[in-house]
Amino acid sequence: MSLPDSVLSPSPGQASLASTAAGPAPVLHAGAMSTATGLDNGTPGSRELADRRITTFLAGRTPEVVFFLGHGDGSYTEALRRRTAATILVWEPGLGAAPTLPPGVQVLGRLGELVAAAAAITDLAAREVAVGAIPELRERSPDAFARFVDTVRRVIATARMRRVTVARSAGTWLNHLATNLPHLATQPPFDLLAGAGTGLPGVVIGAGPSLDRGLEALRQLQGRAVLCAASTALPPLARAGIVPDLVVVVEANDNTAHFTGIPHLERMVLLADPQGHPAHFAVPPARNLALAVRDTAAGDWLERAWGCRPLASGGSVACTALSALHRLGCDPLVLTGMDLALTDGRTHAAGSTQGRRQGRFDAATGRFLFSSEDRPVSGAWQAELAPAWGGEASVPTRPAFNVYRLWFESAAETWAADRSLVNATGGGARIHGYREVDPDDLVGLLAERLPPSGADDRAGRLAEMAAGLIAPDAAALWGEVAGELRALAAAAEAAVAAAQLAGRALAELEAGQHTRLARTLPRLSAAEATLGERTRTTRLLNALVGEKAAVAARGQARPPAADRLAATAWSLRQSRRISEAVAGGAAELAARFGPLSPSSAPAPPRTSPAAP
Repeated sequence: MSLPDSVLSPSPGQASLASTAAGPAPVLHAGAMSTATGLDNGTPGSRELADRRITTFLAGRTPEVVFFLGHGDGSYTEALRRRTAATILVWEPGLGAAPTLPPGVQVLGRLGELVAAAAAITDLAAREVAVGAIPELRERSPDAFARFVDTVRRVIATARMRRVTVARSAGTWLNHLATNLPHLATQPPFDLLAGAGTGLPGVVIGAGPSLDRGLEALRQLQGRAVLCAASTALPPLARAGIVPDLVVVVEANDNTAHFTGIPHLERMVLLADPQGHPAHFAVPPARNLALAVRDTAAGDWLERAWGCRPLASGGSVACTALSALHRLGCDPLVLTGMDLALTDGRTHAAGSTQGRRQGRFDAATGRFLFSSEDRPVSGAWQAELAPAWGGEASVPTRPAFNVYRLWFESAAETWAADRSLVNATGGGARIHGYREVDPDDLVGLLAERLPPSGADDRAGRLAEMAAGLIAPDAAALWGEVAGELRALAAAAEAAVAAAQLAGRALAELEAGQHTRLARTLPRLSAAEATLGERTRTTRLLNALVGEKAAVAARGQARPPAADRLAATAWSLRQSRRISEAVAGGAAELAARFGPLSPSSAPAPPRTSPAAP
């Protein structure tokens, strides 16, 4: 998503409100309004002026979500509420006491809170979005406006990326979950180690190109801080003689190559995402611990069955690693090898499985052209620019990396704000909210938090502690799966009923039987409402049905609204397709998860528990 120059530097007389629609390529643009001046604290006192500006800003559009910079005296928020039924999210930098607000409006003092509120909006990627700002606030605080715009861009990009990823991969993830479930039922949950790292620094080790700069510091921190590595970083760490305490792997692809030939696996604890590739559960570290990830079916089940608190995850292995160290109680939380950008023509550290890929950024086209050293692979990515680590320039980055950067920034302002946060990568992109420290200075910075070398090795005891944990009663977990299957059956029943009524209504419409149609449509509406309620009770079906509904609707262009007969027929066909997709998805999931039972799970090891 790009901004025209006129928005970045409005000419005299141009407006300072901007808007966008969450369509294929949203663009922020300036409206044609005059700029008011001489107003206290950058907030117009005239509600009439605010109302006129908001009227022009909306320009007859009916957005479903509005992001807005500035609350001030509330006149703009009130004008938005009067003129639109949209969900309204307002960022007010330095917000003090929470103001009294009309329904459907949130005023948030931190951008991280804005990101979290946006993430809670169902299917944001498909909604019509408008973005604006109080003109005076925009002009007086250009840096705040720039961060606001960048955050909204990233929020929308995140929603779109998640929608595309889920549509493409939901079936694979759920098949992996069904395969992994018998293993998951025998594993102690990671949550049993909560607080085990209290008093120790925790270091997230990514496989970014700048990892080499941090290896010496990591050697000195081994055994004195909790080292949590993405599996991608294992090969370069092994060559440097560094053994991480925790290893996280979340990918749906088979990443067991990251573990091949790695020494001292018996000293590591593995956290494998239950929706990741089943091969990851065969890796032989000291102990595999069950990972509960927020907003997943497995996370829900583990929370209800075993009382686990699911970890926040931004879709990246590094995001999950930060959440894991936070759960352990580590402080400060340190990032290293976390470039989230293209550094020296590379995306990953030398020696990692993707470290052989090199390329160059073509500023003229905005593309990163790459090739591989060891095999004839080449291609290009569309790149974006992000502020550089150190803050003196910009660096090219992949859109997905920018999304992860936003997640780290949001965490810094919300659930991770209770810890000191440090970015000791020494390169790549800046992550707002994290103190930037040169990797060579990291050990000195942490000196007061570190136990003497070799004196305690509390971090090194994590594997020993994990090996002594006992898995909870698997029956409770299988009970949650059984409840999910009952919800699937109920949703399938409702979907069949809705599909039949949609087919009947379509036949009556095509036959011109309008009297019968008038009686069928209310029944269809009620059936669809029941289907919606039952579908919401099963996360498995929610994950899969989006993919199936998208396939069902593909290539079905909506006719003009003026052609009421064609538009109604189109709507009824869509209703039938989606209901059939729900019924098919429920049947598919029941066939995949129904045969699973406690008898299919290997017997858990019987060892004595060890308290953290």
